[in-house]
Amino acid sequence: MTPRTLVSIKDTYEANVIRDLEIDIIDLKEVSNPPMGFVGLEKIKLIKNILPNRVISVTMGNNINPYEKKIINLANEVAASGVDYMKVGLFSENEIKNHGKFLRELNLKNCRPVCVILVDNSVDINYLDSLHEIGYKGVMLDTINKKQSRVFDLLSEKECISFVNQSKKLGMTSGIAGSLTLDDLSKIMRINPDFIGFRGQLCKEKSNRFNLDRDAVIEVLRATHLSS
Repeated sequence: MTPRTLVSIKDTYEANVIRDLEIDIIDLKEVSNPPMGFVGLEKIKLIKNILPNRVISVTMGNNINPYEKKIINLANEVAASGVDYMKVGLFSENEIKNHGKFLRELNLKNCRPVCVILVDNSVDINYLDSLHEIGYKGVMLDTINKKQSRVFDLLSEKECISFVNQSKKLGMTSGIAGSLTLDDLSKIMRINPDFIGFRGQLCKEKSNRFNLDRDAVIEVLRATHLSS
């Protein structure tokens, strides 16, 4: 199966830039607040109006412990907005129990929760069964510091393949992001996750990740299609 492409956008302007492009998953993320910045409920509503009937994911913010009333309420509003995926950052393995309590408080409707494993501080990712048990439907590898570390600087290809295979055995969607470039595509295709996430590679200046460039998005979409 060919990995789907996830493109992160930050606002309505960028939604209009890519509105006519065939993108598998459009991810809403506040890129000025890395790694997991939340764009806000109003932007979600406005972007969904611009991009109706598209597969949408929302990145839920930089909350080390999501088991807080305000975060639970916010997550329920996000799920009620009709998005397809909710991405929640796991900053430490020690927070898995709190993630479980958080998920039990949610009325997810048709929204699938995805745990984003941030591997900068810990590259031990042998706890996917625990994430499955508490209710996550998908898992994704990513990094906190986009300028200093990439997923492939921290994890070997063999480790990433094991991550994907274990995810599939558990019936979970798997994804890889973390400052990916076009040069990574051959490795990504061998690893074969369900989706691959891009942001920096889609920008005019790859180093600042802030301004999406339509031509760069088209280049990535073309390259991922040709690599499949």
